[in-house]
Amino acid sequence: MPESKTTVDYSEYSSESIDDMIEDSVNLKYPLNREGYGASITFTLMETKTFADIKGESTSFSAMSSAFKGARSASNEAREAGKKARTQTKTAKELLSKVTPTSGTAYKTEIARTEAAAQRNNERSESKKKEAVALSRQGSELLVKSITETGKNAERTTAPRDGVPKIQLYLPISFQQNDSFSIAGTELGILGAGILAGTSNTGSLMSGIGQGISSGFGSIVDLAANNMSGLQAATVMSRLARKLPEEVGSAFNIAAGVTVNPNLRSTFKGVNLREYTFQFKFLPKSNSEAMQVEEIIRRFRMFSYPEVISLGGVAAGYRFPDLFKIDVRVQMGEGGDTRVGNRIKDCYLRSVSTNYNPTSMTFHTDGKPVEIDLSLNFVEETTLSRKDIKDGY
Repeated sequence: MPESKTTVDYSEYSSESIDDMIEDSVNLKYPLNREGYGASITFTLMETKTFADIKGESTSFSAMSSAFKGARSASNEAREAGKKARTQTKTAKELLSKVTPTSGTAYKTEIARTEAAAQRNNERSESKKKEAVALSRQGSELLVKSITETGKNAERTTAPRDGVPKIQLYLPISFQQNDSFSIAGTELGILGAGILAGTSNTGSLMSGIGQGISSGFGSIVDLAANNMSGLQAATVMSRLARKLPEEVGSAFNIAAGVTVNPNLRSTFKGVNLREYTFQFKFLPKSNSEAMQVEEIIRRFRMFSYPEVISLGGVAAGYRFPDLFKIDVRVQMGEGGDTRVGNRIKDCYLRSVSTNYNPTSMTFHTDGKPVEIDLSLNFVEETTLSRKDIKDGY
């Protein structure tokens, strides 16, 4: 982007008037004058809908909540009854220990009354425990039913968010796409390498495993029968020495001058998520352009954050932030436009970095910076497969 230090006074525009102007437009754009910028990148906010967005609650959900509340209440009652029973039992034992031949009927009656009360509370505690278990089981069953009932007709879907304009920016220099994979080294050792070789020779996995194991045990037999050369025997002994403390095995390797070949092989672990980083430089030349830039940055920041889910005034969870659909296009004259690079899966915005006046300390008359650098880092929601590549991703 060509640099400009034009001083623009747009202090008369309030934040409310900026919002009104943005809402009246179809898209947020930069630069507003597209002449000379044939390639552009468009960001569309994608709202995700799940079963959690269904208004109201199912009958199963209400019954589940009631069951769990009942279980909690019954559990508390069982705990209190058990506590009373223990106290009464202790009191009865203390009274009984003080009984004498001269103890009157009233004293013995008090002991019997206390023991009976303890027995009743014990029975109540056991009854409430069983009730709590039954209600918890009922609540768990209803939880599964509620999820099924709520989600069976509400699959997860994504669609452009209503009332939110797209963001269309110039395509920066060097649009890079990287495919990467998780491949780790795995040590097969002598036995694993033997199994792999046996599988290659026999064409059968089970035969290969058998051949590899036989080869491993055969080496030990050959060692005992002195059917090996010195280096071969030392290698087998080095393998056996690995079962000993590390310092002992290392000492043997140094003395023999050999070590076991780990037979390292590459193992495919999975596909990495693709990431994209875009860096934009904004040099607003007009009131409208300055307001567009301000709103563009605000929108990126706002929709990269999640919504808070509150329970009883406490921030109990987060709703996932919106996804961004990214489309990179270049104008082909009267022939329309065509996509640049491969298609991009819907992405989360991982980070937003804003740098105000990176090259000079110059401001507009209202105090706004004349130069803004914006860096965005996106990560795709899902990994790709071979089918996705066939589909243009």
